[in-house]
Amino acid sequence: MAHNILPQHRPHEQLRTEAPAQRPHSDKYVSAYISSDNHIDMSFSNPVLSDSADHFRVGIDDLTVNLSNLSMLEYDKNGVNVLLRVRRLGVQGDPAPDPAYFLPTANLRDACQFTITRPYNSLAEIMERFTEIGRTIGNYINAGLANPQGGQLWNVPFNAQPLGVFDPNVHLRFDMTSGGLLRIMGNKLFWSNFAIDIPTEKYQMLLMGSTTYRYISLHPETSAQREAYDDAGLVRAFFPVLDGTTYAAPSEITELPRMVTGGMNLNHSLDRRVALEVGCSLPLKNSPMIDHGQEAPDFVLGRFNLGAENTASTDAYSGYAKLNLALGPRQLQGPRDRICYHHLGPQQKIQAMRMRLWARVRTYDSSKRKWGMQTIMCPVRDSDYWHIKLHFLHKSK
Repeated sequence: MAHNILPQHRPHEQLRTEAPAQRPHSDKYVSAYISSDNHIDMSFSNPVLSDSADHFRVGIDDLTVNLSNLSMLEYDKNGVNVLLRVRRLGVQGDPAPDPAYFLPTANLRDACQFTITRPYNSLAEIMERFTEIGRTIGNYINAGLANPQGGQLWNVPFNAQPLGVFDPNVHLRFDMTSGGLLRIMGNKLFWSNFAIDIPTEKYQMLLMGSTTYRYISLHPETSAQREAYDDAGLVRAFFPVLDGTTYAAPSEITELPRMVTGGMNLNHSLDRRVALEVGCSLPLKNSPMIDHGQEAPDFVLGRFNLGAENTASTDAYSGYAKLNLALGPRQLQGPRDRICYHHLGPQQKIQAMRMRLWARVRTYDSSKRKWGMQTIMCPVRDSDYWHIKLHFLHKSK
């Protein structure tokens, strides 16, 4: 019975091969690298899309930016914007401070003034500039304070041994607390002879959280806030300067630094950058670029929030914060991000396309004391570049 269970061979008359059924490939990708500019105009010899544009949706598949000219702080190369500066207090009996702030040379005045003349891309850069100002004032004091009326106010040598965490040779120090607040520390000698001036109301709010005091001046003995100048620049309340005969030892003016702490987290307040926006000339539906109620001729292809990528390690014992920065190019849209697709309006042939990179920044109206936002063309340098890849997806999918 074994022959009954063997398979029967049936020869095939013809072997046929057939290609598997495939769906038509209608997706299109447009990629561009832009260097030294914030816009690009592209033209194509053949239409980009095979069908009318209303058969497609479009989205940003990849966006990578390497921008070094979009500053955290609003800056002007002519030196109009001043964040902070150190002013010399007047001498007792002098009715008004000198316009030059009693600092003897123009170079010294510039070195002790935080003028925003270049882009600042990270909070560490700003803190580094604060440190430079403190170091400059310390060198000026250690070299001997010059009396505006002649003579020397301080010529006692210092003991180089540090007292706690505060070096006696450092008379002014800026740092950031573990909560991101600006902390200004100065010894008795500094607060007796100098004051911190924040001339712009906007930065008074961003640094200190209040516009109560334009001038930060502490009593060298009690650490109480005092008003050194009034709005007209006149000396309102002045305490005699500290000289070498006031205290028996230099350590008495350096042992307990007097400090004032701001009321705003610098990571939240100083950065004016809000978002990047990619505008295009494609016929998008229901996605106009609107700024303060005014509709622009371009359409927004994508908006990308510029969240801070900085992290900070804090020391609970000392209360200091150390910044850890993420530098270099940033990928705002990538393979792990969800793509927002926009419907296109009817257009038979797309053979030209324009894309622009915009930046949304915060603004402050001092007359109304009100914050707002503004969309500007993204400032770029010659070394800046950005890459964008568009994905045209057919609606049949």
